[in-house]
Amino acid sequence: MKRKTAIVTIAYLGAAIALLGVYAALRKSGEEEAERAGRYAGEYAFEELCAACDGLSVALEKGSLTTSPGLEASHCADAYARSLSALTALGQLPFSTVEMENTSAFLGRTGDFARCLMRSSAVGQELSEKERESLGELADTAAWLSSSLKELRGEITEGLTCAGDCQEALFSLEKAFPTLSALRYDGSYSQAEKTFALLQGKSRCSEHEAALIAAGFIKASAQGAQVTGQGDGELPCWYVTLGDSAFRISQQGGQVVQFAGGGVPGEPELDEAAAVEAGDKFLREHGYTNMALIDGEMSRDRFVGTWCWRQGDVLCYPDEIRMAVSLSDGSVLDFDAEEYVSHHRQRELDTHTYAWEDARKALAPALQVREESLALIASPGGEEKLCLCFRCVREGEKECLVFCSAATGAQERIELL
Repeated sequence: MKRKTAIVTIAYLGAAIALLGVYAALRKSGEEEAERAGRYAGEYAFEELCAACDGLSVALEKGSLTTSPGLEASHCADAYARSLSALTALGQLPFSTVEMENTSAFLGRTGDFARCLMRSSAVGQELSEKERESLGELADTAAWLSSSLKELRGEITEGLTCAGDCQEALFSLEKAFPTLSALRYDGSYSQAEKTFALLQGKSRCSEHEAALIAAGFIKASAQGAQVTGQGDGELPCWYVTLGDSAFRISQQGGQVVQFAGGGVPGEPELDEAAAVEAGDKFLREHGYTNMALIDGEMSRDRFVGTWCWRQGDVLCYPDEIRMAVSLSDGSVLDFDAEEYVSHHRQRELDTHTYAWEDARKALAPALQVREESLALIASPGGEEKLCLCFRCVREGEKECLVFCSAATGAQERIELL
């Protein structure tokens, strides 16, 4: 009996060992397959990056030499598409330890610049001499990048460079990236400097003054207010804490740029109208006059809204302040006036000639106009345009805003509410 039991046990153990061996072999095979797939994917991404950068260089150079708006638009569209392809391939490279910041920034900025030129060329506007020079400089940089990547690809193909050395080569390429002239255009990556007209001519705010301003903003004692640091950049600021509240205050002029309260709202007691009224009152008490609510949303314990400054009959969208108002007591939980500080000023607006009729005719048939007004909007690059604003309703009682040029009636922007 014991002998039979021993034989059965040995048989089971043998089967278990055999199964374990099969499992280990399958797992190793799977790991090798995954490693092989990852390597092929990385090689494909690198090939795509090289091809996209090469095509980008060609498209940019052609764009810099073309004088026909239609052809300019075509080459800029090609450059935009190539930059997107290059960015996609760059994100798929298996070199996680290499931060390709310079390459990524170049591709993103170049693509956005090409997209903006494509839009202007598509409506018959010829490129300026400065824009052609910028395209030529970007083409030279793209050609350098393409040549560097091709050289590295050749070394990999010939086995002269392994994966680890490839990372080092890419890191060296990043450090050697050419310095480009600042791009100033009407787009998201424009490097044009902000003027901060609201702060012009105002004196520098000291740390002590910043602490007092923070306390006054929430009507609290300045005791316990501390300046915890400072931020540089385009808008140098002091960082101040007071209890659970945090502030960002401009060093020039002592303007509260941002405020975040640390309190937790209680049970909701206010409706939307009461919350908006509380927000309006807060703005008036803090010296922000002629502000109008343009958009807002109710959540469980707060109302989040955007207010803009009104100059006469014109609603100036760049001069916006965003706030979160507690539904329990109407107190302001969050305050963000960075856009207001960046753009607010008295403007000279030509409000004599409007193309209302042309703008109305251009609206989509599915839209029903509920309200008409004058508005000033800013493009991604900061260029301001006087517009005719139509608040419309579409299917399902969904609202939208349609902004049309006050001069021509052409549609400039559509926002869904």
